[in-house]
Amino acid sequence: MRKTILLATALCAVTTLASAQYAEPVYAPRPMYAQPVYRQPVPQDTYRPVDATGSTQYGSTSKYRAANPMYQLGAGRFMSDTRADYIVIPKDKDAGTEKVTGWDAAQRFSYGLTDRLSLSLQVDYLDLEGKDSKDRLKNYGVDLGVQYHLVRTDFFDMKMGIDGRIYKTEVKPKGMKKDDVRYSYVAPFVMLGAKVENVTPYIRMSYVSSLWSEEDAGDYYVVRPGIYIDANPYLGFDIHLENAENTHTAYAASADFYASQNVVISLQGSLVAPEDDADEYTVGANLKFVF
Repeated sequence: MRKTILLATALCAVTTLASAQYAEPVYAPRPMYAQPVYRQPVPQDTYRPVDATGSTQYGSTSKYRAANPMYQLGAGRFMSDTRADYIVIPKDKDAGTEKVTGWDAAQRFSYGLTDRLSLSLQVDYLDLEGKDSKDRLKNYGVDLGVQYHLVRTDFFDMKMGIDGRIYKTEVKPKGMKKDDVRYSYVAPFVMLGAKVENVTPYIRMSYVSSLWSEEDAGDYYVVRPGIYIDANPYLGFDIHLENAENTHTAYAASADFYASQNVVISLQGSLVAPEDDADEYTVGANLKFVF
């Protein structure tokens, strides 16, 4: 009997050991293809350098597109801004002035030092001529600017900066000696804007202060309220009013066509009403290229 019990015990032990060699282990490593894919964490700051349409190489979008006055260049980005306008000042019989026509052009380059700070350089030229007298007036100007995006939230933005300008005016009445007058001024400014769906109401306030001039140019405030509308991915509109204290009031509008991610073509027109002169009408085109 004892031998039978011992034999049965030994047989059970051998059977258990044999089955244990082929049993499924308690922990089985997951196959390589089942391991979770490693992903870089996504930055929480959604403001990124943008191109003309607002899209970025990171696949996200920014609030403002390149033609929007609240747009801010990102770090390492350049913008070329080229403008040309045709100008007409109608004849005013009551004031005894003749019809004046001409054109002006400007080229501005901007560079983003950081996502908030940018610098700009502009050169411009103006040429006006009287229809009957052939009197000529020409302006040559250079403008240096710096702009800092001080506040940016999901809804509200605030920018501030300063522009410094030097320019020369040439007046040449027909048959008389040319007269040159030189000016320079600085204009600190503040811009406020908010994004409400596809609409951006904004206002720019600046103070123009004369540094030196060969004639008294005076100091004055300039206030420019406006609204920018993103109609669709390819079209935007800018409408604004500009009032310069004791100088002029201007009404302007533009249609902005986003030809590609880097190119914006604008058509613009304005009515400038000087305080002590005839009204001035302009129509022109503008090309912005972000790279």
